Amino acid sequence: MFIPFVTTRYLFSHKRHNTINLIIAVSIVGVAVGTLALIAVLSVLNGFERVVENSFTAFDPELKIVPATGNSFCVDDPLLQKAMNSAEVVTWCNVVEQDALLGVNGKQSPAKVMGVDDNFASVAKIDSLLWDGEFALNHGDNDEIYGVIGILLAHKLETAVDLSMPIDLFSPKNKKINTARPEANFSKTPFYCSGIFSSLQNKYDEAYFILPINDVREAYMLPDNYANYVDVRVSKLNANTDKRVVNKTKNKIKEELGDNDLVLDRYEQQADFYKISKIEKFSTFLILSFILLIASFNIIGSLSMIVIEKREDISLFKALGATPSRIKKLFFVQGCGISLLGTLCGTFFGVIIVLLQDKFGWLKMGDGYLSTVYPVDLYWSDVVMVVLVVIAMGALASWYTAYHVNDINDNAKI
Repeated sequence: MFIPFVTTRYLFSHKRHNTINLIIAVSIVGVAVGTLALIAVLSVLNGFERVVENSFTAFDPELKIVPATGNSFCVDDPLLQKAMNSAEVVTWCNVVEQDALLGVNGKQSPAKVMGVDDNFASVAKIDSLLWDGEFALNHGDNDEIYGVIGILLAHKLETAVDLSMPIDLFSPKNKKINTARPEANFSKTPFYCSGIFSSLQNKYDEAYFILPINDVREAYMLPDNYANYVDVRVSKLNANTDKRVVNKTKNKIKEELGDNDLVLDRYEQQADFYKISKIEKFSTFLILSFILLIASFNIIGSLSMIVIEKREDISLFKALGATPSRIKKLFFVQGCGISLLGTLCGTFFGVIIVLLQDKFGWLKMGDGYLSTVYPVDLYWSDVVMVVLVVIAMGALASWYTAYHVNDINDNAKI
């Protein structure tokens, strides 16, 4: 009871010098502000990650099956068909993806042609991405072949202004290259746009032209069972993705297919983005932690001032038989109390601010962004991590001062 009682009196009792009270208050506020900033910034980063991830989910499938070797497989493979007919799979879409050269009225641009079957609209939320027109992959009255094109690619080819303009697809005609007549190496197939999509991902918007799969196979002289990958959906189209169901289905499909094919979830499909996001989050946490470490130096100053003021009490404790380690423990606990008080205040107000922003969206970003307000997602794992790091820094600063309490006391006497 001795140490808690004395620590409480030293921390909250009126000091002879008001400067000491001010320094203690500044130490508590510094730790609290640092803790609040860490929780708020990490929550904002989580929010931005969610917003960008939602833009991915509209185009990227929940699961993608790709060949482990090579770049294609046969869609009528019995193992693949058995895996796709499992109860967990809602629907799937065979996809052919080929490099292409597109041309409109003399303007040309490299692109990727994506041939999909009739299930594509049930696998991807393509309707929610349409910027103009409609999603229609079909043949017109005069046997025109329609598809949808990325908005940036459409602007390159100047088809965004007039969807009725035909787009010529130049595809390889022969395996042997005719150097004498280069134009003979390619066949030209006209296609038309039924709509323009905007996925907010440049790799899709500036390169992809989505067409019926059979017409793409015909243009590239590919067999009817040819596919580069298979998109899989395991939840209903408008339902939220259940990661547990996705992982369960992923593991089951992997067991069915063996080592011949790879099954990728959205995190693996967008591995670069998630790696960058984690690095950015860790870097931000590290920088703010260093700032918080500097703020923790105030605890050293506060304890040093208290030691100087209480040097007579220290001498009395020694005369009453208190050991040096017990006196060090007294000031160590007091420093930890300052750190803990600041941590609790910062955590409380940080969580409150994040929850209020999530509910009311008071801080606005303006138009032209993925979100009109600053998005926030509060992860309790982040809160626990911040609290532990701040307490550890406070304990380190307190230990340093308590370890040198005798030196501080002796220098004060001089």
